[in-house]
Amino acid sequence: MSGRFRGNKSSSKNCKVISSVSQQVKRNSDYINLNTSGSSESSSSKSPNESQKHPKKFREDEIVKMSSNNDGVQNEHESMEDMMTRLLIHSEERTASNIREVIKEEIAEQFSNLEKAVEMIDTEVQAVKKSLQFIENSAKKCNIVVLGLPENANEDAANRHEAIRNLAKSIKIGDIDYSEAVRLGKFSNQKPRPLLIKLLRYRDKIQIKMAAKNLKGTKIYIKDDLTVEERHVEGILRKKKREIMDVDRESRCRIRGGKLLVRKGTSTTTYVADLQLGMALKEKQAVPISQQMEIGVTSQ
Repeated sequence: MSGRFRGNKSSSKNCKVISSVSQQVKRNSDYINLNTSGSSESSSSKSPNESQKHPKKFREDEIVKMSSNNDGVQNEHESMEDMMTRLLIHSEERTASNIREVIKEEIAEQFSNLEKAVEMIDTEVQAVKKSLQFIENSAKKCNIVVLGLPENANEDAANRHEAIRNLAKSIKIGDIDYSEAVRLGKFSNQKPRPLLIKLLRYRDKIQIKMAAKNLKGTKIYIKDDLTVEERHVEGILRKKKREIMDVDRESRCRIRGGKLLVRKGTSTTTYVADLQLGMALKEKQAVPISQQMEIGVTSQ
């Protein structure tokens, strides 16, 4: 379709050139005839000029001259058309370049907004984690876990209540007020499962833990109800405690407040758990537990 259009356009230009040449040739012919008739009377006294001697050659030269002039005009028209084409192409290229720049800027802006949104979401997630941890700690605040308390295969709520009464007698306190008591884990004939006791008052928990010294020499231990992270920390610290005690039996080791205190003579070394490495490090070498929680270190 475009080739046919250009062919029609070129044919139109050629027709215009031929028409212009024909009109000019006709005017020159009339002019030559007029000059020939006007100078016939003085032809005897004057020598004939070149146009009179060779009228046919003169007409041919004029036609060639006019044709070249028209070719120059046509070439000028074509150069103008080429220039307009180049300008149009350049304009399209600049438009495409501008569109690309706009798209790049839009993508960069959207990416920046996405990064900010991710940062905000991460901040909110950390805040939610802290809130859940606070709620969990508050819920566990009054709980205790008793290890080594005897258990039978058909134990029910009444059996557990009787076991708690016997525990109170063993540590030499009055009755223990609680809202719920459950065994943790699956039953095993090898050893009794831990017993979780949800006390009604925090002061009762303090009283029981202080009286737990009366259990010395037995296989019964009373511990706090720890979160998953706290249990992981305690497991790492207990492992470090065994390693130290195997090497030096004179060292006195104690786990308190999520830390392992190792005392030898007059010096005390403190170890804390590194959840990412899964090992205990000296306190000055390790990242605080609170910061480890913030960077998303999970327990195994």
